Parts: sequence; C-alpha cells; structure tokens
Amino acid sequence: MLYDNTGYWQKIHQDYGGQLRTVGWPSLSEAFNELKYQSEAASLQKVMGDVLSSFPERQSLSYLDIGAGTGFWTALIYQWLTEHGFSAEVTALDISPPALEGLQQRYPWVNPVLADLKSISPQHFAAKYDLVTAVYCLHHLVQSAAFINGLRFAANSVKQDGYLIIIDPILTLPYSTFDVIDFATYQGNGICRHLYYLDDLVFAEGLRCVHFVPAVSFVLNGNIQAYTKIQYDLHRWIWSILAMFYRSERATQRLARWVRSMDSYLKKHNQAFSGSIAVYQKGGK
Repeated sequence: MLYDNTGYWQKIHQDYGGQLRTVGWPSLSEAFNELKYQSEAASLQKVMGDVLSSFPERQSLSYLDIGAGTGFWTALIYQWLTEHGFSAEVTALDISPPALEGLQQRYPWVNPVLADLKSISPQHFAAKYDLVTAVYCLHHLVQSAAFINGLRFAANSVKQDGYLIIIDPILTLPYSTFDVIDFATYQGNGICRHLYYLDDLVFAEGLRCVHFVPAVSFVLNGNIQAYTKIQYDLHRWIWSILAMFYRSERATQRLARWVRSMDSYLKKHNQAFSGSIAVYQKGGK
C-alpha cells in the first residue's frame, strides 16, 4: 500500500480549529520558528523584487498560492504586491477545508479553492495567473504521478510572461541521505527533488528557470545535501547541536543575532545546503 499523507494535512488544521499560524518545526521553540520564517521571507522578498519589476507599474495581478495552508505566505506576498503599487486578485488552494475556512476568516479578500493536487486536472486554471507560488508544498506529494500532476498544474496555471515560484528542499549537489524514494512509510513525506527534474518537467510546459537561490541555511532548517559525506555529516552535527538550544525560547533568543548573521553569510556565499527558491517564467520577454 502506497503512503498517502492527505489525512495528516486535513487533520492538523482541524485539530487547531483554524488557529494554526504556520507549520514550521513543532518540536522547536516559537523563537526558532520565527527566525526560520524571517530568513525565508527575506530570501523570497529579494526574488519578488526582480519578479515585480518585470510587470508594468500599478498593474492588476492575479495570484495563486498552491498549498496555502494557514495563509502565511499568501498574506505576505499579497502585502508585497500592494506595497509595490499592484492590485491583486488572490486565490488560495489547499486540500484541507478547515485550513481554507480559517484562512478566509483571517483574509476575507482571498478566494479559497478546495482541491487535491494528486487528482486536479493540470489544465484546471490554464494560463490564468500572473504569479503562482508553491511554498514547501510540492515535496509532500510523495508518489511520482502525484508530484508530476501537481507540478504540471502549477506550471500550466501561469500566464504568458508570468512566474512560478517554488520553495522546497531541492537537490543540486552530489551527496544527500535524502536522495531516496520511499513510497511505503512516513519517511516518504519530505522526498527531495532534483533541480534538473523540476526543470525538465516545467520546460515541457513552456517555462524556464530564471532564478535559483537559497531560501534558508542549514543552521535554521537542517541540511539536506553537501559536496561530500564528510561535509554532510559535519553540517548534520552542527544542526543537531543547535537544535538542542532551539528547543528553549530563552536560549534561541540569546543566539538570535549570531544565527541571523551566520544564516545570512551562508546564503550569500552559496553554502546554505538547505531549502531553495526556484523561479520559473513562462515564455519570457
């Protein structure tokens, strides 16, 4: 029997009654999760600057957030759009009814769509959106057919000259213990995908990669890859030590300045070895 995590995502939002702010690392402190999300938001904001600069000023943009969950990223990107003078029609897609109910209560300007990426037609929103995002969503589609369907749906939803932004654990280096396919157990949840695999699939739908940058470094999200096993094991050891401190709100707050500096340095020098941001454009100007 193949593993299916659909029930998990429906139940977690139901259990929190729409009050879940983000998923993050539930075993670690809130202070740590704030640092992690701040790092990812800063990385995404830089990318968004380039994306928005390609659109005419004060244009009305259509935006689809796939796997929106609590709406954290939906709201953040909407805020950036409005701050840059764009009006936006926002759609949030998720598999969980409680998640969408809570999201719409907080953000009544969002159009909620209940759908399963495993089965939705790739042409359901064909060429409808200027901007499509999938933030830590697609890697939860642990079966090949489901992943391909979800990615094709995301790519096909983009208008000509529009953008698809994917934030996920994406492999590009020679060594990773995550470089496996495990359909049978819960460990299949979190399969890392190779960049060339994503590139190949979206290229077939008319998109090309225009940006690929670190989202967050291993000091704030754990490592997923390295150039060698020795380097990988060293980073894993550093992460395990830091994670012990991250369980404490007070210890995390004391480390915050150092962690921010180190995270920024690692991302700047392409030594992050964790989650990444891949930006694809359809067609191009």
